[in-house]
Amino acid sequence: PRTASHSSLLPRSFDKLVHVLAFVTQGMLFAVHLKGSELGIMMHKILVGLLFAYSAAAALELFVVKGDLAATFMRPFLLALCGAWICFTGVVLFPKHVNYFTMTMESMGPDLLWFLKWQMRPHLTMMVIPVYLCFYALLIFACQVLVLWIMCFLVPSGCSWRARLHNARKLLGGDTSDYKAVALSETLD
Repeated sequence: PRTASHSSLLPRSFDKLVHVLAFVTQGMLFAVHLKGSELGIMMHKILVGLLFAYSAAAALELFVVKGDLAATFMRPFLLALCGAWICFTGVVLFPKHVNYFTMTMESMGPDLLWFLKWQMRPHLTMMVIPVYLCFYALLIFACQVLVLWIMCFLVPSGCSWRARLHNARKLLGGDTSDYKAVALSETLD
C-alpha cells in the first residue's frame, strides 16, 4: 500500500507561505526590540522596514504575480539587502574587541577609533546611515544586473534562458522585439 507523503497533505504553496510568515514574525520581533541609543533605534527601524518590504515582495510573488521578472528579482534583492543591513548594524553597534566596562582611550587601538567617531556624533552618524543603505542597495542591484547579464549573454544558448524568456513573452502576447538575437539563434539551430 502506498502512503501519502507530508508534501501531498499540505497545500501547494504552504512552504512559501510559512517563509513569508517567518519574515513577518522577524520584522515584528525587531519592531518591539526598539530600545537603546537613537542610532540603534534608527538602524533597527530601517531593518524592520526592509523585513516588511521583503515580506510584501515575497507575498506578492506568491499570491499575485507569477513569472514577472521584476517581481522575481525584487525578492532576492530585498533579502540580500536585509542580510547586508543586519551585518552592518552589528558592525556599527557592536564592534569587535570592545570591552565596555574597561574601555579607555589608552586601551583602544587604531581599529577602534572609528567607533568613537560613530558614537561621539550621533546626529551626523544618523544622517550618514541612509547613505550607506543606498550604497548597499546600489551594490546589490549591480550584482543582480551582472548575474542577469551573464546568464542572458555569456551563457551558451543551450541553457536557453533567453529563449525561454522570448517564448514566454510570445505566449503572453508581449513585445518580443528585444529578442531578435534569440530568434536568429533559434533559426540557425
